[in-house]
Amino acid sequence: MLNLITPQYYWPYISKDIGNFVKHCHVCQINKKKKTKKFGLMQEVPPTDKPFECLSIDTVGGF
Repeated sequence: MLNLITPQYYWPYISKDIGNFVKHCHVCQINKKKKTKKFGLMQEVPPTDKPFECLSIDTVGGF
């Protein structure tokens, strides 16, 4: 939204004011782009001849 307004308007702290407006705007919050990470695709693990030739790790983030 900032890039739409700044070419035509300016006032001190415009970035802060627009950020606060968008943060508290119900319509803006409903329509904003989601920032969720995509999960990796499941893959088949090929058979191996030796123990520990292929390792798989399941990870969980946000520690």
